[in-house]
Amino acid sequence: RGGKDKIKGSTGDDLLVGGRGSDKLFGNDGADDLRGGLQRDKLLGGAGDDTLEGNGGRDILRGGAGDDTLAGGGGADRFVFGPSDGADQISDFQDGADKIQFTQRGLQMSDLTIEAQGGDTLITYSGGTILLSGIDPGDISRADFLFA
Repeated sequence: RGGKDKIKGSTGDDLLVGGRGSDKLFGNDGADDLRGGLQRDKLLGGAGDDTLEGNGGRDILRGGAGDDTLAGGGGADRFVFGPSDGADQISDFQDGADKIQFTQRGLQMSDLTIEAQGGDTLITYSGGTILLSGIDPGDISRADFLFA
């Protein structure tokens, strides 16, 4: 709980909480709740509808399969998405600091549909959708993305 911990959940619904070090949390199957600490953490939800909270630090968050809710917290975070990741939401995207990374080879900016949905931004790609809460689509640019 004070060093660099690796914590892996089971096939059920798990609550995994990182400590003070740079931790790696793997939810596995189920609807998991992963909470990082104040350092640079890596959170991977796995299958299921997961909730990932990075808290402080430059975190890496990947919900995986299922409809996930991601929050990086403070720091410049990286939200990672791949094929078949579902309908996900980033609740605290910080334009100009955070990045959205796609692991799908060949995917490029022109393959994305970016549109307003209420007071949010909906990004549609061949692997699913990403809802950016409280973000105007006009604020989103190529600089916010990393492609494989």
